[in-house]
Amino acid sequence: MFGGTGTEAATQLRALVDRLAPLRAADRAGLESQWCRGASPSADELEGCYRGKLLWMAGVPDSLRPLTSLAWGGLWKGKAFQRPRHPGGDGRGYNLQLSWSLPVPGLPFVTRLEASRIDGQQVLTVDYGTGRGGLWMSVRDELRAVGAGLYLGAMLVDLRGEGRVLSYFSLQR
Repeated sequence: MFGGTGTEAATQLRALVDRLAPLRAADRAGLESQWCRGASPSADELEGCYRGKLLWMAGVPDSLRPLTSLAWGGLWKGKAFQRPRHPGGDGRGYNLQLSWSLPVPGLPFVTRLEASRIDGQQVLTVDYGTGRGGLWMSVRDELRAVGAGLYLGAMLVDLRGEGRVLSYFSLQR
């Protein structure tokens, strides 16, 4: 992810931290506002591996957010995407777990453009329920681009036909 000399890599890392700072500092309402202002990525925009960062989780007090993010970051590293094989088709991917240098493929998913359950506008959905039963049938992520190569995701669970946000996270190259 970070190339070049040590100085160049440090500069790239500082730029990455600076880009995430507004998202990391935002509360739930701020994240939702930024997410709503974002633009839907195209179906084939995301390809390859993206680093993930948990930003907010339902039920966790703001004072514990850094600890929760650190603990969750020990397990979840991000997502890997494959573009759709043909126009209008579904993309594929999986969550990256345990180690960024040697990621372990986690829960697989299917991606497609759909109407958001949050605001009805178009989003790129990450659907974990395709071909599965149980809990994952009702879970999906909705992604919006909030900057160049920076995506804000909302993880939702479908409760009685209504999507409820469980967490917000960021993805970036």
